[in-house]
Amino acid sequence: MTKKTLNRNESEDDFPMDSEPLSYSVKSQKINNFSVHITGDIRDSYYYTRIFDMCLEAGEHDTIDFFIASNGGDLDGLTSMLEGIRLTEANVRAILIGPAHSAASILALNCHDVIVTDSATMLTHNIRTGFGGKIADLEAFTNFSRKISNKLIKDTYEGFLSPLELQEVLHGKELWLDAEEIRERLEARQTHLQAKYESEIASIEPEPVVAPKRSRKKVQE
Repeated sequence: MTKKTLNRNESEDDFPMDSEPLSYSVKSQKINNFSVHITGDIRDSYYYTRIFDMCLEAGEHDTIDFFIASNGGDLDGLTSMLEGIRLTEANVRAILIGPAHSAASILALNCHDVIVTDSATMLTHNIRTGFGGKIADLEAFTNFSRKISNKLIKDTYEGFLSPLELQEVLHGKELWLDAEEIRERLEARQTHLQAKYESEIASIEPEPVVAPKRSRKKVQE
């Protein structure tokens, strides 16, 4: 194959080519890694006001790490953090560095990812509440609390507990887990949720395409 070269008597216009190498653009972006230590008992919702605000401020490229070593605690404080996790654009990880018991286990399992250290343990049981007053008021409060807590328990532990274990927990049984058992159940939950997602996608049938109806009217000339 003959390679053509540019002679002195030929114009460079006959050989269109860029005069400089191709350039590029770059966009700088700040990435934050927030660390929150949940140790001791989970307290009232006011205590976690700044944590909630942090969740709202975090961007989609940020990471929030909850380092958990807690025996559980207040439902309102837990709910405040759960709502922050639901509303944030960041990736939220639970890093279990000790006990994740009761409400702390619910916090951990509602994070996007869970990292289990060898010292981690978990206790699952139904939510406990305290209330005083007239019998009628107590009955109404109990029924309301049961409705709220049962939904939270079912949503949190789906796939992590077997159907039988879930029913036993809802009826008051306590379940203790070590680090290895937690890891195994997390893998089982991931498989369960993936299968559930694929089943839901497969159940969505595309709408049939209907051909437009042709008009029977004759065109008048």
